[in-house]
Amino acid sequence: LDVGSCYNPFAKMAIKIPETGVHESLSASDESVDAFEITAIDLCPLEGCQDVFQCDFLACPIVKGDDADPVMKLEQSKSLVKDKKKVKLDGVKVESLRSSSFDVVVMSLVLSYIPDPMMRAEMIARSYECLRKPSENEPNEAGLLLLFERGSIANYDDGILGEWVSSIESLGFLLVRYEYSRTKGVAHAHAFAFQTIPRKGSEE
Repeated sequence: LDVGSCYNPFAKMAIKIPETGVHESLSASDESVDAFEITAIDLCPLEGCQDVFQCDFLACPIVKGDDADPVMKLEQSKSLVKDKKKVKLDGVKVESLRSSSFDVVVMSLVLSYIPDPMMRAEMIARSYECLRKPSENEPNEAGLLLLFERGSIANYDDGILGEWVSSIESLGFLLVRYEYSRTKGVAHAHAFAFQTIPRKGSEE
């Protein structure tokens, strides 16, 4: 689930073929490619991107079970194939998302644009609801939350960064990897990878 996708950058990307070591650009729409199954959503998708669905992630209902089976009413995107167990669509707008149905939630430069800390916390909490969680029967079924941020935490010290991590972990996650880098055009880039863990009192 790519939240704040804009133009669905994961739809076409270079991947390394292990047998040859060659990098090739593969399209997610290529039927011969079984790589990533992407559900790209954005509050205001880039005009012309028919594979990015309009969705207010903070307001979209997250429902359990088959209640999220999609009603396909796509006039401009009839060729798109979405997992019937993950999203329910109304036109080109996502009507609901199915809880615990996504392996990965990605938010790139999303939290930095949300000024209210309670709204940022709600974005994280909703990501948890969408992701798979480990259980006693399936302890390795953890989902991943991938965050790429700058701006709101760019010039802060390690104490503030630690507060970000502890706040996110308090919502049912465990930090498994963090990288800091300075790349051309993007200074102070913070990349986080969190996995879901069982929450106390949770039925899942």
